[in-house]
Amino acid sequence: MPFTGTRRQWAIVGLMLASIATIGWLWWRADQSRAAVQLAQAEAEAHDAPLRAARAAQTQYLDDRDALAPLITQWSEEVHKAAATPRMLLASRIDRLDAVIARIPSARVHGECMRTARDMFAAAARQRRDAFLAFAAQNSTSEATTRASALEQRLVEQMAACKPTDSSM
Repeated sequence: MPFTGTRRQWAIVGLMLASIATIGWLWWRADQSRAAVQLAQAEAEAHDAPLRAARAAQTQYLDDRDALAPLITQWSEEVHKAAATPRMLLASRIDRLDAVIARIPSARVHGECMRTARDMFAAAARQRRDAFLAFAAQNSTSEATTRASALEQRLVEQMAACKPTDSSM
């Protein structure tokens, strides 16, 4: 049996159908907007990934450098004090150098490059201590000092090589 309603009833049915169609269209538009936002976010993340990686590398380098910096400063101070100490009193300074050397391997660094630099720092420190020991024993110090200076130069080069470049930022 077909619907045989009044004009008013037909108008109500038409409004209901129009409302349903409008709600469906709005739902579809909202879904399309969500998809567009998700796509834009994915593109932005893909675009920002190299920048974030460069920032993470820079932050890691700074953290690692900050872990080694106090030890390098303390080492430099102790070396300068030991260099100014008379030969007879050098044993007490060598104990202080040994204390700094003992702390070097425990410096927390995360990057492989800075781990290498830390290990080179420990080797250079031990070599410099050996140069002071040779001096205290009144042996020739030129060879030990030359080796220590070479290791310290390699350490400086290694630390410079660990620094992320600004072009990656």
